[in-house]
Amino acid sequence: MKPLIIDTRNIEAYMPIVTAIEGICKAPTGQIVHVLMHDDVSFHELKRYLIARHIGFREIYDVDMVRIEFTQP
Repeated sequence: MKPLIIDTRNIEAYMPIVTAIEGICKAPTGQIVHVLMHDDVSFHELKRYLIARHIGFREIYDVDMVRIEFTQP
């Protein structure tokens, strides 16, 4: 199964976290999810969301973005 890629890098204001959560909620169980972000506030809020739900993830940092990868429980 190909990973689900949720790209929020071109989304304005508070919408990156909303877009990320909507995509995560639609992902089926067992789906590998990659969320691409460049907004620091949304990035930290997404991490808090995943931690609160006991979803393990990894962070991959690039020059102009960060990617969070996890498997949908």
